[in-house]
Amino acid sequence: MRGNLCLSEHCRKLAIVTTLYLVRHGHTVVADEGIVAGFNDVALSDKGMQSITALKRSLGTRYINSYLTSDLIRAQQTMSLLTGESFQADARIKEINFGDWEGLSWDAVHHSDPQALNTWSEDWVNNRPPNGESFTELAERCRRWLEEQATETNNTCLVTAHGGSIRALLCIALDIPLRCAMQFEIDHASVTKLVLHAKGNRAIYVNRPEFDKKLDVAQNLRV
Repeated sequence: MRGNLCLSEHCRKLAIVTTLYLVRHGHTVVADEGIVAGFNDVALSDKGMQSITALKRSLGTRYINSYLTSDLIRAQQTMSLLTGESFQADARIKEINFGDWEGLSWDAVHHSDPQALNTWSEDWVNNRPPNGESFTELAERCRRWLEEQATETNNTCLVTAHGGSIRALLCIALDIPLRCAMQFEIDHASVTKLVLHAKGNRAIYVNRPEFDKKLDVAQNLRV
């Protein structure tokens, strides 16, 4: 798995800067029950909708020129609550596929499939849940998506995604081993700001409950 994005020489000459505001979707209707969501299309709860509405107040009128979301309904609902702009859905930044465990509680998985759960837990980076995908596979599709975002000059994107995909994007952009992904706390309705630059990618902040005050282009170009 590659870490820091390998931008082309063309991108380096243009001094491309891409700013990504990565928002994790709000609390869902199954979150408090410990249900494995993954690819399952679960909706936001009332609590989730309220938290995203609160987050929107700090978004303000900052310049954003693209709106990108996972294709799962909880991420799309989050985007719709944040902005009235049209957006593009992309399956590459959806949550990890937990396969046969999706729709079950973690307690149920523990009791019904303890051996598979233990195998996965020992190396979740490389091992798959039954009929699911590994974190490495999740990270690979996220990497392909991320490289596409680093091809526009001074692009600012609002992105609604998931805990797994946001952690993977951070690891890839910052050249951090995937096994360290869970060291990032990514709460529901939190925002993480990631800047991609030919001279080096930076996480401006991670897991904040609100957007930052707007920064000018000169500040974004500092490395």
